Amino acid sequence: MVSFGQFLEVLISGLLAGVLYSLVALGFVLIYKASGVFNFAQGAMVLLAGLALVRSLDAMVAFGFPPWAAVCSGPTSIPCAYSRPMRGSSARADSRGGFLSISWTSGAE
Repeated sequence: MVSFGQFLEVLISGLLAGVLYSLVALGFVLIYKASGVFNFAQGAMVLLAGLALVRSLDAMVAFGFPPWAAVCSGPTSIPCAYSRPMRGSSARADSRGGFLSISWTSGAE
């Protein structure tokens, strides 16, 4: 017999996993629609966002900031980290053709 606490834990865990999958899929669609290049480096972006959140949470709590400040500041570092390298290089990859664009973004991780 499953207790209500276990059921609630599995339900919340499943919902959070589904939300994460939907955000990754939304990222694939947004990047493809904006640039015309299918970017397989999306997994690295999701990993970097999670690691940035944990790192900023540790650092900001150690300096006395509230945890909500880390939740706001951690994910804002991701566009800064990926905007500069991906801006010029994806334009070059896009001009070479479809297959090279896909294989180039796959190796960008």
